[in-house]
Amino acid sequence: MSYLLDVNALIAGVYQDHEHHTIMRSWLNANGEQFLCVAPVVLTGCLRVLMAVSGERTTARLVKAITAFKQFYAIETVEDDIELDQLGKWVAGPKQVTDAHLLAIAGKHGLKLVTFDKRMPRKGVLRLG
Repeated sequence: MSYLLDVNALIAGVYQDHEHHTIMRSWLNANGEQFLCVAPVVLTGCLRVLMAVSGERTTARLVKAITAFKQFYAIETVEDDIELDQLGKWVAGPKQVTDAHLLAIAGKHGLKLVTFDKRMPRKGVLRLG
């Protein structure tokens, strides 16, 4: 199986103080031989959140940490060419737009979306935690 990490899953892997860090690292260590991916929007979302929680005002140290994490787990960046009309019909509010976008990217690339979000549809999703 091949997987696409959502923003929270990537943050949980990178950031030791994340509530799901241990769960995410355990899952990654057990599934490291699988094809693991992120989308560009996941990388920028992760950077944005890590800047906020760490208080960093420059990106260099955080980009280095994210890049090292990606290299350690051989995580690839996948192309994102999803259009708005390709989002799922299940979107009922603004908080689901990015989730639907990532689910569409995962589907297009034959990946399962890895998330901690319990509100996501079950099809094409692997929920951790």
